[in-house]
Amino acid sequence: MSAKSPVAERARDLISNSCLRNWMSGADSEEDRRDGATTDERAELVELRRKLRVAELSRTTFYARRRLLRPENVLPLPSSGH
Repeated sequence: MSAKSPVAERARDLISNSCLRNWMSGADSEEDRRDGATTDERAELVELRRKLRVAELSRTTFYARRRLLRPENVLPLPSSGH
């Protein structure tokens, strides 16, 4: 690299096109210049999806236990025979 080479030429020597494209795409998203979720929005989406899975599992477990504990499904306690 010579001291007189333009910045673009130096950048091409140091950074691959795909790497630069990914950086620019990420920067555009972060600055709301293009469609797509920002890093914070993606993290929030992941967290909300996890919470939804937990809530759905809790609901399913609740109703399964409720069905199992209906009086017709519970065996009577053995009598002491006294």
